[in-house]
Amino acid sequence: MATVLELVSLLVSQKGDKYVFGHEVSPDESDPTMFDCSELAEWGCARLKIKPKVPDGSWKQFRHCKKQGTIVAVERAILTPGALLFRFKGDPVAGGRSVQRQSKRPPRNK
Repeated sequence: MATVLELVSLLVSQKGDKYVFGHEVSPDESDPTMFDCSELAEWGCARLKIKPKVPDGSWKQFRHCKKQGTIVAVERAILTPGALLFRFKGDPVAGGRSVQRQSKRPPRNK
């Protein structure tokens, strides 16, 4: 069984990869070069065979964490290695046992 530190290490090893909204990655790829935020969490958990399977899409990942009973206050989550942070129109919420790195989307044309 994978540890949180193994997952964190795997996800941090992808630092510097390109952010592409909606990009899909196969768990068979050992070192992809681009992700979107939720795909990074899904890929890392799949690579380490973490069960139950983490779904694609941040809102599905939030529902997954809620179903697993792992939703915690943001103040606690930011001190918890491997916590996912979600923000859906309003206050941020947190949960999960995997890591989500924050990616910047490219600026919108005005």
